[in-house]
Amino acid sequence: MLPRMIVRRVLLASVVLTLTGCLPVGGSPPIPSDAPAPRAVETVPQDGAVELAVVAVREYLEVSAAISATGGVDTSAIDDVVSVEWRVEELAGFEAVRELGVAPAGVPTVTKLEVTALSGVSRVSEAVVAVCTSTTGLTVVDEDGTALPVEPEIHRLTIFVVARGDRFVVDGVEMMEDTAWCAE
Repeated sequence: MLPRMIVRRVLLASVVLTLTGCLPVGGSPPIPSDAPAPRAVETVPQDGAVELAVVAVREYLEVSAAISATGGVDTSAIDDVVSVEWRVEELAGFEAVRELGVAPAGVPTVTKLEVTALSGVSRVSEAVVAVCTSTTGLTVVDEDGTALPVEPEIHRLTIFVVARGDRFVVDGVEMMEDTAWCAE
């Protein structure tokens, strides 16, 4: 069995590595003079937005797992399921998988998925999706080709999706510590 720390690192890297930031007390962050212009907001119709958000998350999880299974080598497919801004984080995660010299085999099982928020009234620009995944049945293949079992764990993710054309793509992922919601 792999040490829990390595398993967690591989799974986190294969899903995403996230960055956090802080705002100054009592105000907005300073905006540098060379800050990029705000991106145009795309939208999808309200009718069907929940289904589109679910499809985007499932596609993202499948593509991310497939890339990780190759050791994070060919990452081009991620461009179809994530925003340009989030791509940087995804590539860092796949780099971490390559550095570990292992490849997760299999797709985490989605045990619970719920769209918890939509932004917009008649048209939707973004959605928030709560997801629980299980590592049951996953393995990790090391550099020698040996399949190592992964300890079964439940992970809770908050996945942010934004409209791109007539669909959603992932624009952020946060791993949540509290997995109690997954058991409800």
